[in-house]
Parts: sequence; structure tokens; C-alpha cells
Amino acid sequence: MNPDSPALPAMGSGYAVHGMAGMPMGPPAMGGYPFGTYGGGFAYGQPRFGGQVGYGQPGVYGGQGGYGGYGGSRALATAPAPTATPTPAATPSAKSRPVLDPEKFRPPPAPYTDQTLLGHRGSRPRFPMCLRCGRVRDNHPEFVDCLGKCDICKSHAHWGKPCDRIWASKKSWSDHHQPGAPEYVQLRPSPSQREQLALLDPWFLTNPPSINEDLVTLAQGVKRKGDDEHVKAGSQRRHHLGAVNALKHKLGAAEMLQHKHQKKHADEMVLRLNAEKAHRAALDEIRAKERERVVIEREKDSLEARHKQLQIRARDYEEEISSLKDKLRRRDAAHAESASSRPPAQTPQQSID
Repeated sequence: MNPDSPALPAMGSGYAVHGMAGMPMGPPAMGGYPFGTYGGGFAYGQPRFGGQVGYGQPGVYGGQGGYGGYGGSRALATAPAPTATPTPAATPSAKSRPVLDPEKFRPPPAPYTDQTLLGHRGSRPRFPMCLRCGRVRDNHPEFVDCLGKCDICKSHAHWGKPCDRIWASKKSWSDHHQPGAPEYVQLRPSPSQREQLALLDPWFLTNPPSINEDLVTLAQGVKRKGDDEHVKAGSQRRHHLGAVNALKHKLGAAEMLQHKHQKKHADEMVLRLNAEKAHRAALDEIRAKERERVVIEREKDSLEARHKQLQIRARDYEEEISSLKDKLRRRDAAHAESASSRPPAQTPQQSID
């Protein structure tokens, strides 16, 4: 008997195992018919105690039937469970990596500062030194309000923005400044990015020097709890400064409005005074014209009265002249009549003669 064969079932179990010359070893189940070629076997019967109809394909080493059958009982030993062939897991397709631009990851123009030299500098509250001017921020304003000279590019430009001469990775920017990196800066490649860039440009095989970006530089003696408290205090201070600045802005706007209102009121007063002055001048001129008109009317009436008097006197003079002419005419006529009635007078010569 082959030692690798499974345990024999009980009598009438309906289980056939391989045997010599194709003969089944062990009786079949009631109603089962042994059959086999080269040790193949077949058993048929109603299942009992969890038995099942089995079918063994004929073969060299024989087949096996199923458990169960009328009058059958449990097997003396449990047959070994069939070993399942492991199915190879589906290999996930590699994610497509974005193509990196080597020019974006080169150092900025010299002089520049590598992220390894930033040290305790940053715009976040946990860094005690300003990212712009490098001074200690005890009584120093916030990064966005710092008006000092940038000690990296040595200029007063880019107020409220990081210097573009800092060569740092996106993670370093997130640690020292804010999540993500500014769009206008050159990025320092991370180790994984450096591997990708080395396939495109041999310069990245040895540049830049590898560093451990998982270590975040904190100020000496500053604990995380204190850092959180400092962040909270800084947030409250920024909120207070924002409220103060907003109040100053509102006060300045109110003062400007008040100044504009006062100026407008003063301009209106000047216009009103000028209008009143012009009105008084116009009234005075009207009154003067009225007085002149009254005087002219009076003079006109006086002249008309004088003219009438002169007309009357002229008529009187005409009548007097005409009467004088009549008198003169009558006198001349009387003289002529008297002269014609007298003898002519003798001249002295005639009297001598």
C-alpha cells in the first residue's frame, strides 16, 4: 500500500483508492459500483454525514470516489485538504511620473543660499530669525511687514515675498515658509527627483549633495509645545495687529472723509459768501440805477415843464412881436398920410433963391 495514499474510510463509505491491477481496496458504498482502470475507481451513493458523491478520473495511480452512501459512516481519518494553487496577484501598473524640466531644478544665479544654510531662518513663527533680513525676531515685525534689506540678494526688492536666490526643495519651502514653493524660484531636487533628472542630464548624477530632508531645523531650546504656544501667540498677535491696522485704516478713512467734508463745507461757505456778496452788489447796483432813473425822470419832468414855459413865453413873444409890428405899420401909415397932406418943405437953397 502506498504510504502517500489517504486514510481508508469505514466500511461502506463509498471511497475507492488506487490499488494494484486496478482493483479497488475496500468495499464500495451500498449502491456504488467500483470501477477503475489502472487503479482508477468510482463510487456512487447518497451522501451521509456530509458525504458527497465523488468521481475519480481513471489514471495510472488510480482515482478516488466520494464520501457517503447508505450505511456509510465517517472516515477514520480526515483526508488532507487539496492544496490550492496560489493565483499570482495582479501587478499594478507603474504610475506615470511627470516629466521634470532640468532647467527648473538648477541653482539660481550666484550669489545664492542653499537650504542647508538657512538654519534658523524662516517666515514661520518657530524660526527665530527673519527669512528676509536674517535678524532675530524678538521685536521684529512679521515677514510680510519686514522692510529691511535682504541679506541674500543685498537689495530692498521683493517686499513681502521670499528671495529668488534661495535654492530649496518644495519640502524645505513648506517647512520654512508656507506649503508649496513660490512659482518664481528655482527648486532644489529631492533624492527621487534627482534620480529622474539624472536620466535627462548627467549634471544631476553628482549634484546637488544629498541631504536628509526629514530633519526640520528648530530653534535651539524651543520645544514643540512651546512652538505651538508661540504659533498661537503669533496668530493672536497677528490677529490683534490686523485688527489694529484695520482700525487705523478706518480712522484714517474717517479722517479723510472728515477733511473732505470740512473742505467741502468751507468751499460751500466761500461760495455762499461770494454769492451773498454778489447779490448785495447787484442790489446796490439796482438801487443806484433806480436812483439814477428817478433823478433822470425828475430832470425830464423839469425839462418838460421848462419847455412848456418856454413855449408859452415864445408864443407870448410872437404875439408881442406881431402887435409891435402892427403898431409900427400903423405908425408908418399915419406918418405917410400926414406927409402927403403937408406941402413939401423947402430946402435952404430954395429959400435963398
